Amino acid sequence: MLLHPGEPFDLQRPPPDVPRHQVGVLGGGNPFHHHQNIPRLRRALGRVDTIVVHDPYWTAMAKHADVVVPSTTAYERDDYSGSRNDPLLMAMPRLAEPYAQSHCDYTTFAALADALGFGEQFTEGRSTREWLAHMYDKCRPGLISRCRRSTTSGRWAGCGCPWRTG
Repeated sequence: MLLHPGEPFDLQRPPPDVPRHQVGVLGGGNPFHHHQNIPRLRRALGRVDTIVVHDPYWTAMAKHADVVVPSTTAYERDDYSGSRNDPLLMAMPRLAEPYAQSHCDYTTFAALADALGFGEQFTEGRSTREWLAHMYDKCRPGLISRCRRSTTSGRWAGCGCPWRTG
């Protein structure tokens, strides 16, 4: 897509016409770690005017970026964990304060949205933990690990979820 802008490509659906990309934003992974053709990846990244990377480490991808946004590690943010091999969603409360000026992606994008004038629309007035509680409440029954609401008290029991407050 980056090497041949404007040309169709097959994704097992009607191919879109993709324009030339001027900015690339990458987060949550280092394609240099698992890409099959590193020289081709470098050529593709060279076609983009500006590369922005969210990364907590000085990875090969961060070294190729024009802008590196310091991101938190899994130990420094509140999050959920799950996998396709395990049908449960697990709460992952942060274990440490974020290092230096690093922020979780939500905080970074909320600040960007605020600077662009639509912060309230982006956050809907919710903090990171409030979003986690909201998503938790909206999950299908059985997806949350060990979670159940007591039929007598109406309180949550057995889940250990740190963002459930009632």
